[in-house]
Amino acid sequence: MHGAMVNGCTFPGSARVNGPLALRPAAMPRRPMRRPSLALPATLALLLAGTQPAMAIKYYDYNASVDFEVNSNLLMLPGNEDVASGYRFSSSHILGYETPRSAWSIAPSLMVQRLENAPRAFGEQEFFNVAAAGRHDWTDRLSTRLNVMFELDRNLLLPDPAILFLERPILRQGRQVTGGATYRLTERLSASVNGTYLDNLFEEVPGVVIPLRSFDYQDVTTGGNYIWNERLSFNANVGVSRFRDLEGITRNNDRFFNVGTEFALAEHWTFSGSAGLRATQQTGRVFLPGPVVPGPVVLLGGRLLQLDDPDGTVDPSLDLIFGGLPIVVVGGVPRLRIQEPIVGVQVQDIVTNTYDFTLTRTGERLVASAGFRRRIQPAGIAAQTEISSASADFRYRFSERLNGGLHVDETTLAIQGQGFGGEGRTVRVLTTNLNYLLTEQLSLTATYRYFQAFGDAFGFAFGDSEGQAVVVSLSYNGDRWEW
Repeated sequence: MHGAMVNGCTFPGSARVNGPLALRPAAMPRRPMRRPSLALPATLALLLAGTQPAMAIKYYDYNASVDFEVNSNLLMLPGNEDVASGYRFSSSHILGYETPRSAWSIAPSLMVQRLENAPRAFGEQEFFNVAAAGRHDWTDRLSTRLNVMFELDRNLLLPDPAILFLERPILRQGRQVTGGATYRLTERLSASVNGTYLDNLFEEVPGVVIPLRSFDYQDVTTGGNYIWNERLSFNANVGVSRFRDLEGITRNNDRFFNVGTEFALAEHWTFSGSAGLRATQQTGRVFLPGPVVPGPVVLLGGRLLQLDDPDGTVDPSLDLIFGGLPIVVVGGVPRLRIQEPIVGVQVQDIVTNTYDFTLTRTGERLVASAGFRRRIQPAGIAAQTEISSASADFRYRFSERLNGGLHVDETTLAIQGQGFGGEGRTVRVLTTNLNYLLTEQLSLTATYRYFQAFGDAFGFAFGDSEGQAVVVSLSYNGDRWEW
């Protein structure tokens, strides 16, 4: 759903892998603070809590930050030598209440970014999010939860290669609803069922060769968790999902399962891991290639390319199926073919293994973790994106006011289906930062990031590139008000 391999990688509610927003470190906790994960429109919360006593606001929390950034290669592509600079402002608020058996909250957030010497699709970005969460314990054994999120943005936080080809920001509307129930069968064994619905609706822009296709996604998962002892637990889940782009070009039906464990190795060490398989049956429309026609101008590798065929010659053997659009390559330049009527339906089976392993050490001064993972998520250009990564994080508290961090990460994004062979582009990132607490609420952070990008993506050899970025952030974390 939603970061791109160019300048970010996210799903709704997740952090970007390599975008500007990922530069701000997580501050060392200064005091205990109970924060809900998501939140929901107040009217829906009232309906869901209809059997509860009158809703009473119990707390209000807020924070705001402003970042100043200088980036030597925003697109992470060779030939993009303009140094981008500018600012980013973000703010979030949480309003909610809690009872012994229930917790409800609503949390709006806003982000605005302006960068000079950057393509408009990356330099002018806005993001608005309203999230909501609710939890209710019906009995000592049965608990239910519901999360709702609405997003409206022009900043393309998508792991989707299509953003390379956009000349301006594209408006995206995203919605997500997740819910579930957990029942404790015994003191050690519990069972759960969960469901998700999400969709992304993209603005249609005439002249965009590689469009971001609107899509929806649903899944249902059931599983169990067993506590072996105080240090060891196991879990297993099975589920089904469906992905459908709203233009009817691609449809995915998935079945998946995974098993996992969490083990406290020692007083400060914890290991968690999961592994599974996802079997995808992808159904796609097949088009009959037609003649090559002049196309619009698109952004590619920091250069403007005119998609036309001046001499009228094309080598048909170089045809590519590019996100459902027929593309031919002539002299190294992609050109668009006319799509003729549908001539058939192609069915393809894809099996992918997924995993997530993390080792964590938590101490009084040092917090460290290392892990590697592979996951699959929907994308707007092809049916799905495979994201593989390995990372390590270290954060050390030098004093009550000063702490520092180091993050290293290698992420590969590969698209599957729709004629793509799973080729991917890899980005390596090293980030270091220092955070100083000026007052109880105000902190100053300085961040340096170095990255390398290499590998081909979706049929194009982008070449190797590298870049650097420096960000200075001023953050304000308000006191939590309770009444």
